[in-house]
Amino acid sequence: MVVRSDWRIAPSAVERSAASATGAMAAAAETLQSHLEFVLDERVGGLNVEQRRFLDVAVRYGDRLIRLVEDMRTVALAESGELELSLGQVDLAAVAQSSLEHVWPIARVEGKTIELRSDGPARITADLRWVERVVLGLLVDAVEAAPQGSTVSLIAGDGLLELAYEAEQPPADIALSLADAIARVHGGELVVSQDGDSVTLAVRLAAALPAAA
Repeated sequence: MVVRSDWRIAPSAVERSAASATGAMAAAAETLQSHLEFVLDERVGGLNVEQRRFLDVAVRYGDRLIRLVEDMRTVALAESGELELSLGQVDLAAVAQSSLEHVWPIARVEGKTIELRSDGPARITADLRWVERVVLGLLVDAVEAAPQGSTVSLIAGDGLLELAYEAEQPPADIALSLADAIARVHGGELVVSQDGDSVTLAVRLAAALPAAA
């Protein structure tokens, strides 16, 4: 089932412009990335070791740029009420496990641990694509911010995904804006709290959404 989000009833011209602008930025970033990969594949001539190293770095940063712009565009679409949701049954515990498996190799190299806690399947009606993107983005940020030797706790419950980890302050980037936007279009909220050096990010999602009119 595909529905329109109704977070904002009357999107402003600024919000519509932001959605359009970030769409153009995403297209430009993807074009840049494709050209970098074209050179890296040596389709326009051979590369020495140093040139390949610098291009590898450029490609990685290009990937990150594309993800950031895509997240910005998603936030703009959510705020303008134009983000489409493909609703279905989503198991939050399975989403958490999948995100953990994706990030675990990075955490292991950096000497950090990810601990997943769940009482079993936690099913809600949601858009799997957006929920997965939010959880993965927040988990990557948490692992990056946590000090070496520490543990990042990931909890999946009934309509709740919660991250707790050590950090001087919560992340101040697009990942939080995206999490807040996606939580809201699902009838929930993002709650950010800090107690000393402990940061907690709680994404609360409604157990069900009303069908489109």
